Amino acid sequence: MAVELAKRLLVDAIWKTASIEVDGISFRDTQEIFEGRAPANMAVDDIIVVNNIKRAWMFLFENVDQPVNWQYMSEYNRILGEGSHP
Repeated sequence: MAVELAKRLLVDAIWKTASIEVDGISFRDTQEIFEGRAPANMAVDDIIVVNNIKRAWMFLFENVDQPVNWQYMSEYNRILGEGSHP
């Protein structure tokens, strides 16, 4: 039941997480990116951040029954940082 609730609230969770990394991102921007569209005047790096957060959530949903160990966390973190600039 918790996984289903998380899936229903996914865009909100992504938006709240992305707002830590992306200044001024709106829920609407997040929804557009979630649906595969790029909001006007948004930096590519910011879109990558949101997409990575979405992909990390998908990884969690796909592996919800796996034990949380070093490999699991390493893959999650790899997804979050993919394509980001140092």
